[in-house]
Amino acid sequence: MKKSTQIIFGILLQCLLAPTIGWGQTTCALTLTATSPTTVCEGEKVELKANYPRTVDFEWYRNGKIITGVKTATFSAREAGTYYVKAIDPSCSAVPKSNELLVKHHPYFTADFSVPKDTTCSSMPAAFTNLSKGENLRFHWDFGDPETLPPNSNTSTAHSPSHIYKTVGGEFKAYTVTLTVYSPEGCSIK
Repeated sequence: MKKSTQIIFGILLQCLLAPTIGWGQTTCALTLTATSPTTVCEGEKVELKANYPRTVDFEWYRNGKIITGVKTATFSAREAGTYYVKAIDPSCSAVPKSNELLVKHHPYFTADFSVPKDTTCSSMPAAFTNLSKGENLRFHWDFGDPETLPPNSNTSTAHSPSHIYKTVGGEFKAYTVTLTVYSPEGCSIK
């Protein structure tokens, strides 16, 4: 008699659990993770991954709107916003939705400079005016002049430097000047 009591209890336990799990259903837990930091420099991507126990198609969302054409378990987020993913799984009674992840960009900044048009004579300083915008920026100038002689340098980290270009025999020569700007977070633009 004791054996049949255990069997009845086992059936009763399954009936009590059935409304929360569902007959013939498996649990449909879906989580969203990032495989890299979620705050990145402008133009960089955050790799997002849908963690789900089965191979199914997915729907990706940014700021509540579906991202068309993406059905894979991974997604490269290049735009700032709030992301989540849904699993398209016919074996679940409800479409599982993941947690949300916020992707952010570091503060925006620009790189720009000017030089007076009348800076055409050799042995005269060319004064560069830094027009970059942003907070706590660092600068690296490359004057494009590999023939620079000491005590001058072909590079500078000054905000608005000057450089003396030397040409031989009064010939005209064009130089490509590059300003690279670095943010406190390590982002850079030219």
